[in-house]
Amino acid sequence: MALIGFPFANRFPAMLPPALGAPLKVMPGALQCRLGEMLLQRILRQPLDDGELDFLEGRHAAFEITDCGLSWTCTLRGGRLRLVERVAPEARIRCRLADVIRLARRREDPDTLFFQRRLSIQGDTELGLALKNLMDGMDPADLPRMIRELLAVLDSLLSQDQRVTAGGRETAGTL
Repeated sequence: MALIGFPFANRFPAMLPPALGAPLKVMPGALQCRLGEMLLQRILRQPLDDGELDFLEGRHAAFEITDCGLSWTCTLRGGRLRLVERVAPEARIRCRLADVIRLARRREDPDTLFFQRRLSIQGDTELGLALKNLMDGMDPADLPRMIRELLAVLDSLLSQDQRVTAGGRETAGTL
């Protein structure tokens, strides 16, 4: 499906993250945490089983997707990841949705994003770097197939090559 002629085609990639974040913003926090925990348990099953997240036991770290306006604080409690509300994080990792997707698909590495100032780590440096290194060590093949497919679709949508000619016409962009 071509975006040419679509009224907002040149702004579509910029409109997607806030649109994806909107339903979560109105979802009650307890429900958002429960759904997020189920998803994280599935996505991070192998690192959890291998003890790679033990450094989070009793600690609090936030992940913020800036262009979606979303932020979650997580901790490890009894070997399970928990999303918690109203707890000040010791460390915070921030980036845009497109960069989160690129990280998950291994199209970018966290160090590159960090040095390009597209991924920021604030607060406890040791905790933040441990989380960054965890992200760097994840293999997309270990993600559930449905998550990999969703990431591929979102990556495609957010990576639309929107060029406007001198005459103001879009010359590229397909869905």
